[in-house]
Amino acid sequence: MAGPRPTIEPAPAAGPILAVDGLAHAFGGVQAVNGCSFSVPAGSITALIGPNGAGKTTVVNVVAGMLPLQRGHVYYAGTEISRWPADRVARAGLLRTFQLSREFTRLTVLENLLVAATGHIDESLWGAIVHRRAIRARERQLSTTCTSARSKAP
Repeated sequence: MAGPRPTIEPAPAAGPILAVDGLAHAFGGVQAVNGCSFSVPAGSITALIGPNGAGKTTVVNVVAGMLPLQRGHVYYAGTEISRWPADRVARAGLLRTFQLSREFTRLTVLENLLVAATGHIDESLWGAIVHRRAIRARERQLSTTCTSARSKAP
């Protein structure tokens, strides 16, 4: 049985949605990331760029909880998530995608995002049948949110 879902309040409008401070991670004797710090303003489109081997994937994996944080702090929506496991980070709304993704090719981008959306009412077949109206309402809500965010993007 899964534990309680984390409750995270939205970040203040003036604060960053994601902040990384002094992040470090090593693989054996190889220091992949050392002292990485950055913040992502809420509502922005932000890129993490650098040459091959610079540690970008390691940073993303540590932030998403897929690799353990060895040093530093990670904050999401004003809450420290530094030591959270990947499933808890994802349930809080911070998701990692992959460079070579294998999504559902017959679905639109929006439909693929809806498949991965958190906060499912019931993931069982019986729950899908019984809670059909609530599920449709949640799909409409997520679709509206995604469409609204897309229209606000520069």
